[in-house]
Amino acid sequence: MNGTAKKIPVQGAALGGLGAFAGAIAGYSVRQRFNRGMSDFAVALLEDALAVGGGVIALVIAASVE
Repeated sequence: MNGTAKKIPVQGAALGGLGAFAGAIAGYSVRQRFNRGMSDFAVALLEDALAVGGGVIALVIAASVE
């Protein structure tokens, strides 16, 4: 997305790294919070659904910017 918007590649890499870090922290927090009362499988499905949903939202926002 950063390349098609003709932005600096380093900026895209930095933002991607920050997004990955934030996602890892958020995923860990969600897993710790929900793992107390739910099975590991259910928590993993919830985490995957949030990741896919977040990706879809990011793509929709990026597509609407053009």
